[in-house]
Amino acid sequence: MTNNQLGGRPLGFILVVLTATGWGIGWTVFKSLLDIWPPLFARGMCGLVGATTLAAIAYATNRSLAVPRAIWFSVIVAALINVAVWMGFTALSLRWLNVSEGTLLTYTMPLWVMLLAWPMLGEKPSVRDLVALTLGLAGVALLVAGPQLSIPANKFPGVLFALTAAVLFAFGSLKARSPLPIDPLCATAWLVFIGSVSMVLLSLIFEKPKLGAVSLANVAPLLYIALVPMAACYLTWFGALQRLAATEAAMGTLLVPLVGTVTAAIWLNEPLSEKTYASFALIIGGVALSILGRNR
Repeated sequence: MTNNQLGGRPLGFILVVLTATGWGIGWTVFKSLLDIWPPLFARGMCGLVGATTLAAIAYATNRSLAVPRAIWFSVIVAALINVAVWMGFTALSLRWLNVSEGTLLTYTMPLWVMLLAWPMLGEKPSVRDLVALTLGLAGVALLVAGPQLSIPANKFPGVLFALTAAVLFAFGSLKARSPLPIDPLCATAWLVFIGSVSMVLLSLIFEKPKLGAVSLANVAPLLYIALVPMAACYLTWFGALQRLAATEAAMGTLLVPLVGTVTAAIWLNEPLSEKTYASFALIIGGVALSILGRNR
């Protein structure tokens, strides 16, 4: 697509901001949902509603939801890595981390893309890449380090889940560099649906959620996450990608940790310290430098 799209680049930037805002607020809303449901069940249920909404939009706009038999295996693998692992592990991380910590650690993903591209694709890091990696890892170390410069035991599982999610998502992105040969909206609906079903099944086995915990009070956050971050924001994201360069859109997503951190401080009274500000500057600076350096 070109900038002759309706609205052009200005609309593209607006769509990126709307996407990042919806996703950022979603982290805070989801954190509040964990008081009611366990993380895998909460994320999976939100995903099922979101996938159903995306499928309904696809049907209403005359898009085919059919998946060629030859690519079903690729669809399932992508759903497990890029949805079940990514969304599941980030959800689990919030049991031990606050929103600012969770978003910052998971949004180190572009750094791991750069690092893994060397052994996987033969793309040797440049000096810019190494500087970006140094900044990002310094920010991670500052964010998670306790008084004795070690990861506190009460945060270690969350740090492990968040960083594992980022690394595996980066791995999945490099393994599937070409998009699935079906409509992006339909592909997203299938990926979110398959990944969400797997999370719900795992939750029923290991978390044993209380299904009777549903009430009007917790339906509202569930619907927000399902309809905004997991449905509407994908539509605005695809719209942004049609109007902007991939690098410009990727840079815009760095607003997500900022929005998540600010909304969590206001809504959940999560503390903001000088260490948080410094970590934010280092990690976001490193990720931004990495994205600009790849620019492809």
